[in-house]
Amino acid sequence: MVKVKDPARVAAGRAAWARKSAAEKAKVRARLSKVRPGGTGKTKAVAKSTRAVSTRSNPGPPAEEKKNAKRRLPGVGRMYTDTKMGIMAAAPLTEIATRFPFSVDKIQVAGAEVYNEIAKDPVPVIMHEGIIAADRYLDKKMGQAGALSRRSLTAVLPEGYAALKGGLPLYGSRYKGRSARFRLREANAKLSVSQTGYNPIVNRSMYDDGTLHRYRSLKHGGQAVRWIANRTKIGQRVAAPFKKMLGSIGLSI
Repeated sequence: MVKVKDPARVAAGRAAWARKSAAEKAKVRARLSKVRPGGTGKTKAVAKSTRAVSTRSNPGPPAEEKKNAKRRLPGVGRMYTDTKMGIMAAAPLTEIATRFPFSVDKIQVAGAEVYNEIAKDPVPVIMHEGIIAADRYLDKKMGQAGALSRRSLTAVLPEGYAALKGGLPLYGSRYKGRSARFRLREANAKLSVSQTGYNPIVNRSMYDDGTLHRYRSLKHGGQAVRWIANRTKIGQRVAAPFKKMLGSIGLSI
């Protein structure tokens, strides 16, 4: 419903305003500017905060926008899990790229060899990709990326172990004198075996590998510990002193 101003009241108001002196008009304008900055009808407290923000040279976005932007930024844990998943899923392609010294002809030969090996026995690579997908689903349900971002001890330890074992060909003395291509090929295979048991060099599943067992025990055992410590009452009571101790050095359970 639109309000219609009374013409008589408007005329009376204008006449009263015209009779005021310049000093009185200035006082009225000053009082209105404090109560209603910009004619918005805000309170004095809001007006003060508005003036404080307007005096800054670069006030930046409002707090709510900053909070939403922070939520949209991917954490370190999420970037790590996404990168690792991509590297693991591409293990057969990495094998093609590193099987022979790099050249277009050699890449074609390696691609044909790997394709024939997988076509002959596709089960290992299917299991490899299936374990990656299942692992990613479980990580999301258990908050693995968030735990890594919080520097959770039970989340960082298994990943550090896998990186140490998988990266052994890149720094180990056993591989001294070997070419960078050979080291990268071996690292790709060792990291893949430690995560899913799949060896892309021979297209085989190696589920009896000790590295795989230790990594999975550390990772899923850590997920179980975090679940108990955060979701159960007795776990929260038992874990409270450990959380406090780890929190003092910037870590979490």
